[in-house]
Amino acid sequence: AWMLAVLALAARHDAALADWIAREGAFPETMVDRIVPATTADDIAALADRLGVEDRAMVKTEPFLQWVIEDRFCGPRPAFGAGVQVTAAVAPWEEAKLRLLNGAHSGIAYLGGLACIDHVHEVLALPQARAFVESLWDEAQTTLSPPPELDVAAYRRDLMARFDNPTLRHRTRQIAMDGSQKLPQRLLAPIATRLAAGQGIKALSLAVAAWLRWQAGRDDSGAAHRVDDPLADAIAIALADAETAEQRVAAILAFDAVVPPVLATCAAFRDALTYWLTILERDGARAALHLFIA
Repeated sequence: AWMLAVLALAARHDAALADWIAREGAFPETMVDRIVPATTADDIAALADRLGVEDRAMVKTEPFLQWVIEDRFCGPRPAFGAGVQVTAAVAPWEEAKLRLLNGAHSGIAYLGGLACIDHVHEVLALPQARAFVESLWDEAQTTLSPPPELDVAAYRRDLMARFDNPTLRHRTRQIAMDGSQKLPQRLLAPIATRLAAGQGIKALSLAVAAWLRWQAGRDDSGAAHRVDDPLADAIAIALADAETAEQRVAAILAFDAVVPPVLATCAAFRDALTYWLTILERDGARAALHLFIA
């Protein structure tokens, strides 16, 4: 996409330049992975205490960093530093990140948010939440085509350590933002793949049900929260006339801006979502996690 945009721009100025770029240039695909929580007033104050000056544009992040770059260059490969992985194709790396890191993040965010837990590491202090994440990874891992350089078991261990970092203070409500834009790649795609292969979706469907429960705008204590999502109003309208868990699931399955056609008519997905949504609405997220490991 970037190459096409650059060529189109160049062609508007000089057709020969566009031809030269197409012939001589290279546009390697890339992917970056680093957790960057939103900066808070407390973060700014803590840094000011350390530095003696206030930096209102500070960014807090984790020690881990990864930059994956496609091995396609128009000249000698640059001498990249630590944290850079050069690979034949970026897509398998991105898929692993979306379905393992980001998929787990979404499940943690909605279940933790419903349970009134503010940060990722606090959610994972619950043994049942850790078991849920491991099960979600077990499910998602079967849908991956990892490159030879990616040790998925080691990646999972590193992910759990990153999630456990207590100084990062990654807020569940930050991760819960824009769920309609995130769920198709993170959760719905691996669900579709597993169902097509006749495999179960216990953990993945619980994560999606927690997202659906989040749309009600109240957590398990009854406290109101803002559903921060570009489709929040449209989703609210779609769910407005639904009076039962079954009706809410039917309404969201018909919401094609999020749910793909292959899942919209899938009875197994409908039944799994209805099962977990019923429990979440009746008993709450903590009870759902206890039932999950039981």
